[in-house]
Amino acid sequence: MLRYTADGDAMWSEWHWSATGLNIAGVALFGVRAERIVWGRLYIEPVEEDGEDIGEAMRTMTETGQRGVAPSEEASPT
Repeated sequence: MLRYTADGDAMWSEWHWSATGLNIAGVALFGVRAERIVWGRLYIEPVEEDGEDIGEAMRTMTETGQRGVAPSEEASPT
């Protein structure tokens, strides 16, 4: 577990699992009542090892807008 926080009866945690042939990361949300987990949601996926790192992805988003299309490439309304 990389980090976690709790607010009332909800807990959020960030995870990274790695081993030979395994590299996954994500977040887990838990509902807690009387110091016991009563529900949980896991949002995990394999770590993409090829491609952009976070710095490159943020530069791409900033340069092209969040939709991934450069403003000059956007279709103009007809």
